[in-house]
Amino acid sequence: MKKDLNYFEKLLFSHLHIFQNTFWLYLSEIFSRAFHLLLFFVAARILGKEVFGIFNYVLALVSFYFLFSDFGVSQILIRDYQQKEDKKRVLEETLSFKFLISLLVTLISFSGYLILKSKEYSSLLYFILVLYFFIFSLKGFFLSFFIALQKSFFNFLSNLIESITILSLALFFSLFHRSSLAIGLAYLFSSFLSTLFSLFFFERETKLKTKEIIKNFFSYFLSFKYYFINGLPLVFFGLLAYVFFSTDQIIIGHFREFSELGDYAVASKVILAASFVGYIFSTSIFPFLASLTNQKERFKKYFYFFLVLHLILGIFVSYLTFIFSPLIVYLGFGPEYLSSLPYIYTLLGILIFMVLTSFLDYVLFSFNKQLLDFFITLLPASLNLILNLFLVPTYGAYGAIFSSLLAQFLNFILTLIFSLLAIEKKI
Repeated sequence: MKKDLNYFEKLLFSHLHIFQNTFWLYLSEIFSRAFHLLLFFVAARILGKEVFGIFNYVLALVSFYFLFSDFGVSQILIRDYQQKEDKKRVLEETLSFKFLISLLVTLISFSGYLILKSKEYSSLLYFILVLYFFIFSLKGFFLSFFIALQKSFFNFLSNLIESITILSLALFFSLFHRSSLAIGLAYLFSSFLSTLFSLFFFERETKLKTKEIIKNFFSYFLSFKYYFINGLPLVFFGLLAYVFFSTDQIIIGHFREFSELGDYAVASKVILAASFVGYIFSTSIFPFLASLTNQKERFKKYFYFFLVLHLILGIFVSYLTFIFSPLIVYLGFGPEYLSSLPYIYTLLGILIFMVLTSFLDYVLFSFNKQLLDFFITLLPASLNLILNLFLVPTYGAYGAIFSSLLAQFLNFILTLIFSLLAIEKKI
């Protein structure tokens, strides 16, 4: 027993940089999620349950296109920055590819206007959110670089600026025009400001000029094949994540009342916000895991250590969500949304699977098994979509919840099995 305690103590204190990175990422997400949750409270109260449901419908539609805007660049950047010698070349190539993909996706996303054209939703809101996602996509590159550099303090500052700005602007704009447009403009301007900040520190740390890289991005054209091949599985993987967490809202909005979607959106927001506790921890240790892939025994020791930590973390987060969700919903969203609590309680079990699976996904990616991870996730994601189509028209949000629980459990089991096989070099 004492030997085991000494082993875990050695793991904790011999790699303090991991925990420093984790600390700043957590602090960054705490501020970001807290302010965005406050924004969610403001939006829910300003718009009302039905209009709030419409806003989430439009948001889900725009976000579908931008599933392809990252193209796996963020994860590839973190991994290759740790594993390759020419780090300057890695940054130049990944930024060029990122800009090109984001621009193409933005142009393609304008076609979504045709879907909203025949409906009573604001097309202006749609275009505002398109611009927001374009800027947000570019910001994601810089934040990934800070993680790769293990200087997540800059992530904290960037998200802090965006969080304070978005809430302040939402309240300010709502004084003049209490509508979904006010919320959309708050998203857009806050993202623009925080992206400028991230760009400044990226150039300061790297001594690179972003404008020059983008102007000459065709000079890196031959390298785009590498990022396309390595990133495509992650694009598909992102598409499956969309199937897990967004298509249910579109299906509910199509087959059921928008007031029911408003309640379900609140429950989903609370669960997803809680799940990021585990996701951020997984992200913070990813650079360290990526550096150990050629050291099988060391990797195995850290794998089991972090797997246990994620299990404990998942159970703890689920418990806290159960305790505090009534207070959060009542004080934040208002008494009108207390009907969302049964949805939250039913979804609690999914948190443990999500926290564990986020870690296992990074394990597979450390071994360059992102295509395998895609095929692993394809089965439960397809099951989730099919069950939603069959169950939601009759059972509404509870049909979506049952589909998600079953699919996420299957996803965890499959990812665990293949992670163990990857570590043992059997695949």
